[in-house]
Amino acid sequence: MDETRSASRDFDSAHWGGGLGGALCGLAETWSRQASALAAKCDSLAGQCGGSGLLYQNTEAANTQTMRSTSAGSSPFG
Repeated sequence: MDETRSASRDFDSAHWGGGLGGALCGLAETWSRQASALAAKCDSLAGQCGGSGLLYQNTEAANTQTMRSTSAGSSPFG
């Protein structure tokens, strides 16, 4: 990212014309915004995965407790 911004300044000098420096600057800004947005989405996904894992653990613990508290005699399956 730093190299792209540096290049945009170099190409925006009096030695270059045609807007290459401005285009590189725009590219760097777009890239930065998109990378930040992707990182935020990944963080959100990680949080959702963690939450799902906790829900799974809680459900399994409740199921295990229920099965342990059920006596063999009260089951219709014997």
